[in-house]
Amino acid sequence: MSTLKCFFKNILSMRWIIITYVIIYIVISIIVASSMTTSDKPQYAPRVLKLGYVDRDDTAMSRNLLDFLGQHTDLRPFADDLDKQKEAVYLWEVSSVVTIPEGWQDSVLRHEPLEIELLHDPRYDDTGTIPTILERYSFYVGALAEDRLREADAAAGNSGKVDAAATQVLLEQNGEFFTTLRAALNVDTEVQMLSTDVGGVSGNQAWFDSFFPPLAYILMAAILSSLTLVIHDFQNPRVLRRRRMSCHRPYYEQAWLLLGQLIVGIGIAAIIIGANVLMRVNSLAQVNISRHLLATLLLILSMVALSNLIVQTGATRNMLSGISTILSLGLSFISGVFVPAKLLPESVLAFAKLFPTYHYVAIVNGQHQNVGDYLGNFLIMLLMTAVYTAATVVLARLQLSERAPKSDLVTQS
Repeated sequence: MSTLKCFFKNILSMRWIIITYVIIYIVISIIVASSMTTSDKPQYAPRVLKLGYVDRDDTAMSRNLLDFLGQHTDLRPFADDLDKQKEAVYLWEVSSVVTIPEGWQDSVLRHEPLEIELLHDPRYDDTGTIPTILERYSFYVGALAEDRLREADAAAGNSGKVDAAATQVLLEQNGEFFTTLRAALNVDTEVQMLSTDVGGVSGNQAWFDSFFPPLAYILMAAILSSLTLVIHDFQNPRVLRRRRMSCHRPYYEQAWLLLGQLIVGIGIAAIIIGANVLMRVNSLAQVNISRHLLATLLLILSMVALSNLIVQTGATRNMLSGISTILSLGLSFISGVFVPAKLLPESVLAFAKLFPTYHYVAIVNGQHQNVGDYLGNFLIMLLMTAVYTAATVVLARLQLSERAPKSDLVTQS
């Protein structure tokens, strides 16, 4: 018990550093939480795609196609430079770049349309809209052109040839052909909003499901930054002498020390979560966050073990903050906190599965509400905590074996 009192006394001496860390990460968590949807009512926010284009054909039909695309997208002209187009798509300046090949209008009139080139970004979930629009336009313009050319050929006596004058009349910008084409393509879509309680998941439940994944980074950064400093200072020679005099059983001492670290970790997590859940306190009875809380508790336990391991590696006090930041950001990135896991390479995900952060995100992002469905993830988080603890013990024993035994009592002759 005296070890626990000594531990908290050491924490009080560092209270302003810990409070500063906690306040910083509370602010970050509130910013993240406030950006999430807070209404149970169905919402629809249409997004206009930014589309670049290159018109190599520059004909009446290609210009009509661009007018049609402009009704559905934010259309922007581009230079005929593939490298610049790729750079714009990569930087999300546009979602896709459409290139109309030279001779496209003539190929449509010959019923052998050339393929329209499309450079798109697979990171956009809705880039499939552009190929659908192009396919729809090509189908209508091909069918209508074939029909009108057949009529012109019949008027000319079925000669099988349509003169240039008839083709010119057909392709007048405001003529009957393009007027009919616009009327055929101008189809209104009725959007009917469904309830947000899809599959039994309410808007409140969806908010909590979205809140907990980024919480992994916030808790990791706050706990690692605070605990590593506390544990490091608790192991200086002056404090060690006091601990040895007050506790004669090392295992009891370590148990009390672990209890104190868990209390600090849980306290930091409770403050951060409570500051955000406060605005949703009325909806707690309507949601099921048992798996979220259990996963958070195991994440805290693993972060406590990881904090001890970091300190045991011999890192100096000035290095601890940088190590904590790098670990929390790195593990969060490869675990799908900042970037959806489906966009990460398989090799990165295979490496991320070795850490509890990945399994925490998998649990809180899961679609199943039953805790038992995530038993494997829970067990792996516990296993990794045990691995961190075992590594800490091994390092501690190696360091003790390298030191010559020294007595704390100095005698004078």
